[in-house]
Order: sequence, then C-alpha cells, then structure tokens
Amino acid sequence: MEQTIFQGSTPTNEFTMPFPAEAIEKVIISYEQNDTVVLEKHTEDITISDYLLAVKLTQEETLEFEEDKLVAIQIKVKTTDGEVIPSEKIYAHIADVINKEVI
Repeated sequence: MEQTIFQGSTPTNEFTMPFPAEAIEKVIISYEQNDTVVLEKHTEDITISDYLLAVKLTQEETLEFEEDKLVAIQIKVKTTDGEVIPSEKIYAHIADVINKEVI
C-alpha cells in the first residue's frame, strides 16, 4: 500500500525488519525522487527497537520533496555478521500543502 507524506509535515516513517535490532550494525534509509537522492538518514538518526526501524522527518526535509510525485524509500542494513541487505523500494506519494511555512 502506498503511503502519503505531506510537504512541511513531521512524519515518523516506521519499517518492520525481518531480523531483530541486535543483528543490525548500521542502517541507511534513502529517499529518492527523479533518480536523485533527496535525503538520507543514517543509524544515528534512526530509532531501532525489536524488529522496527523508525525515522522522524523534519518540516524542512519534507519540503525538499517535489509535490504530486512519488518518492522511493529504500533501507540498506549491514548486519553484525557483515552481511549487507537492501530492501525493496517502498513508494510514498508527496502531497502538496497550501501553507509551506516552517512553524
């Protein structure tokens, strides 16, 4: 199911992983639009608990996304065993807002 991210909002994106938090050494979550990486979040920006990754986006970050377009989201994990595993791409629609002021 496609998600929606509103420009200027502060959503928390949550992702369920197939392995527990203690198996994760590093993680990068990339957001791409028009074949360009617009935003990357690294391990220190991500809350990792049990089998869940959670990343909070700022107003400034969501305003960087182009309205009425899809953003591709991909997770890349390095496990404590040294294995590097990318996820399938996840797509979210970027919804326009009337007021783009950061509050």
